[in-house]
Amino acid sequence: MRVRGFEVSPRSAKEIWQLAEQFRAIVPTRTNFFPLYRFAAVALPKLWPEFNLTIGEMDEMGNAHALTFHEHTEIRLREDVYDGLRRENGRDRFTLAHEFGHLFMHNNALARRFRSAEQLPPYRDSEWQADHYGGAFLMPLAVVQKFPDAWRLATECGVSEQAAQVRINYLKKAGQIQ
Repeated sequence: MRVRGFEVSPRSAKEIWQLAEQFRAIVPTRTNFFPLYRFAAVALPKLWPEFNLTIGEMDEMGNAHALTFHEHTEIRLREDVYDGLRRENGRDRFTLAHEFGHLFMHNNALARRFRSAEQLPPYRDSEWQADHYGGAFLMPLAVVQKFPDAWRLATECGVSEQAAQVRINYLKKAGQIQ
């Protein structure tokens, strides 16, 4: 359990899912597997020249797998996470999709305020929102409806089985899948 989070403007899970799917639609794919590395390293900088995907050294970043800097329109991935992304590692793919959530949803001053996790409702928590964004970006609802098994969904979408199970469980709880 996290000790503290950033407070952000409230967003519902459904609103976040819609934002993620709209962003994903920028690059239509013929498969359920979104080419995230190519998109972030090649396509997105052409579509949005201000965007920067950078690599941080392990000793510089410590326990932070990735960081988002709104003032530079930058996502910095720790070098091992970047290498994993290039190898299509599911956890590292989710890390970048999660950071896209921060980049697109959390650029206001309110997002700089810390509150304890106990005081912060999930729908106002930057990490909760970014997790939902990452899940919806890599595992759209229509794909989860076709593959409601965690192993199969993970294989289809290039995510970890754990991420797939979390997405399935949340969609079941929300009444979006059976």
